[in-house]
Amino acid sequence: MLKKAQEGDIRELNHMTASYTSECTVNREYSTMVIRRQFEVENKDDERCILNSEPKKNEETETSEDTQWGLTILQLTPVASSVNSYCIPNNLKKPRIRLLDGNILEILSDEKTITTNITEIERKLKPIYGIATEEEIQEAFDTLSCQQYVIPSLTEVVYQSLDSKTLGTLEFEDEEYVSFIKIEDKPVRIIVYLDEADNLLKTIEYADRLMSEKFYEKVLRGMYASMLELKNDYWLEESEDESDEEPATVTLDEFKERITITEITFNQDNTIVITCDADEMFGEHSIVIHTDARGYYKDSTLAD
Repeated sequence: MLKKAQEGDIRELNHMTASYTSECTVNREYSTMVIRRQFEVENKDDERCILNSEPKKNEETETSEDTQWGLTILQLTPVASSVNSYCIPNNLKKPRIRLLDGNILEILSDEKTITTNITEIERKLKPIYGIATEEEIQEAFDTLSCQQYVIPSLTEVVYQSLDSKTLGTLEFEDEEYVSFIKIEDKPVRIIVYLDEADNLLKTIEYADRLMSEKFYEKVLRGMYASMLELKNDYWLEESEDESDEEPATVTLDEFKERITITEITFNQDNTIVITCDADEMFGEHSIVIHTDARGYYKDSTLAD
């Protein structure tokens, strides 16, 4: 739909935005679309798991224990596309969304107007998929302040490439340095974000130290319990012979064998994001793991 609009055919896009005036908003370049929509929630053993699917409508009310409101952000550029979803509180009264120039997003409700931006949403809000309480979603939402994230200009880029002890040769691409290494004979994309040129060498030194210690092994161990539980509770494959037998659960050893690191991103606040291929255990979703500023496991979720 966005591609058609960029090519001059906006009929489908106009129909969608006209049908969902408070639920869908698009920027003038037709490169970003934001949709406010509901997701299904499954409650089990006092845990609240948000699924990437439409809720089962049992009531006329918009909000219930079985639904979660969220924002789905679609972005399309000449070189890449992405679709990601993030949680917003269920208690917003008559919310509406409006996308302004510069990917500024207004979230309007009867109580107040929140002004934020796409980058801030991606960095601060709880992602759809995985376990999240309503309190955690509200706390993340309350941090939105339209914080600006500086993308360095080419004049700030001192190095077009850098050699690292453990990261290989990092080449500058847009706002990041990229290289490829191997972990257990599997290719892994390494990204070092360039927020401030002055901190670049410190970030690479920090990354070198952690990679030499194989920090990712401990991070993976921190992820296994929660994601294995998610797999066995919500993502088991149905039996092909249509029998009444419960599908077999996945063991920890089986789970470990099917996880492969595909990307490690080092941010200049020292937090790290590790993306893993899950061998279709969660459909087409990858596992995304976040660390704190010391490189220790923080949380994990599913992503497109």
